[in-house]
Amino acid sequence: MAISFISEHSAEYVLVPNIVAIMKREFSTVLPLYFLSSREGSSIARLCNPSRNVRILNMFARRPKIEVPHQPSIEMKLNKSLFEIAQLSTTLGIPTFAGIPLVSSIIDFGLDAKCVWFKLSGAQKEDVFYKISLDSTILSQTHNSPAVEGPLKETDIIGEVLRTSWLMIWDEALDNLKAIRRGPAPYNNFWFGLGGGYHPFNLMMFD
Repeated sequence: MAISFISEHSAEYVLVPNIVAIMKREFSTVLPLYFLSSREGSSIARLCNPSRNVRILNMFARRPKIEVPHQPSIEMKLNKSLFEIAQLSTTLGIPTFAGIPLVSSIIDFGLDAKCVWFKLSGAQKEDVFYKISLDSTILSQTHNSPAVEGPLKETDIIGEVLRTSWLMIWDEALDNLKAIRRGPAPYNNFWFGLGGGYHPFNLMMFD
């Protein structure tokens, strides 16, 4: 049975600089956020009120899972709840992606680790599992789903963001992130808003 050797938060340390570097090829300013209504969505954050419109993307960090260290492949799980958040985000003009570092040992986990990316969209009633080689080849997939696209090239990610994200004013962007933080039904409750369930990190991008 494959198990994880890092947490989602540890994976974010690698995924965030990687995806920021990709998006800065298209956008002049890219802000990485882990959104909380009481912090990034607070009244003082709203006073920042940039004059430029902004685009947003969601990014879920996934943990590589292995059976033994240094094996030539990893396993990845996409929980069905991620697709529910992706579906909600689509109605708000925010595309959703999942990323995972391609490493099979904690000693190989670092800022220079190669990452692979997937686009999530639509409904998915079951968890989706991938087995991925360390060169990013898909070896097998359980519960094949049209709600998953990938692995994506870097140009594909930029193209998807330009095609599917909406330009928003600052207050609208913060309100939409607040709605995503609350989560879709049946998750939009007090417990989920305080941190229950899976939450994406976000990129806010200005031309």
